[in-house]
Amino acid sequence: KDVAEFDTTTLEIRNHPAGDMHYARWYPTSIVMPDGRVLVVGGKSEMSPKTGSGQDSAIGIPEIFAPGMGWRTLPGAEIPEMWVHLTREWYYPNTYVNSKGDVIVIFGKGKLDNVYRINVNGDGSRKVIAKKPFRSQKLHPSIMYRTDKILMMDEWAYLW
Repeated sequence: KDVAEFDTTTLEIRNHPAGDMHYARWYPTSIVMPDGRVLVVGGKSEMSPKTGSGQDSAIGIPEIFAPGMGWRTLPGAEIPEMWVHLTREWYYPNTYVNSKGDVIVIFGKGKLDNVYRINVNGDGSRKVIAKKPFRSQKLHPSIMYRTDKILMMDEWAYLW
């Protein structure tokens, strides 16, 4: 939950003045939006936000940071499949900002082959826009090589 910032002038790390995130997250992905906001997707927590238990839990609700406003959750953009801890769907999801300012989320591993589009305005929203026709592994390379064009490596090192 703690958010720290590095001051390049003083070379110090300090707590961010805008406060903390709503969920503690290990292994999330963050992406800077065209307007300067920062979206955080995925990750896991040592305490389940749904049950309050001390058992590890994945985090299925994205959060966004807006300069001058702080952090807020996007409950309308929740990805229910990410709450399943054992499949590790939460581990560094691939994210890309498309030409309309929405975020495309593609998971690199496991049973989750849905490709999502997340709109970060208001409470957020999400929509399944495609099915990934191949298996890939987390941390495999991927890139948005041209506006709205993504290249990913599958588990056999073929490119899609």
